[in-house]
Amino acid sequence: MNSAAIQASLSTLERDLESALQAKTQIEFGISDSTYEGPTYEEPEEALRYYLDHLHDLLLVILEVSDLSATRARLMEQWKWFQENGGIGKTRFDPQFDYLESKPYDCLKTIIDGLRISTGENLSTGESYEVARLETILRKTAVLLRNRRVVRNGNSMFKK
Repeated sequence: MNSAAIQASLSTLERDLESALQAKTQIEFGISDSTYEGPTYEEPEEALRYYLDHLHDLLLVILEVSDLSATRARLMEQWKWFQENGGIGKTRFDPQFDYLESKPYDCLKTIIDGLRISTGENLSTGESYEVARLETILRKTAVLLRNRRVVRNGNSMFKK
């Protein structure tokens, strides 16, 4: 197993998994008629399908580079099954628990969790989500500051 390749890819995988979760959550809130206050997509079903397909493609490459051919083969089998049984974007809402099930999402999340654990980055799901969220915030900070016309002057910041 090539741990270095896996470790190098984990933040990208977590970021895309978080984006898929946001789309899934938006769909879930729309079905349950609850108010959703997170990031929104014009077409959350398409966004979910896009992120799941993107994650699938990334994982195929990462699993191949990491010499995890059995996991890669299993992912390919499962993906084919998902496509033949309703498509990648297929979801099922459980009104009893106000939960939107997405088997492709769950499959990819399980593989990513396994990769994280196998490299020694044994974070809980909550911690992993928080780390991915923090990385997203840090990546967006420069853009937010620029859009608000905030500039750095030495150790302080001020608005133009």
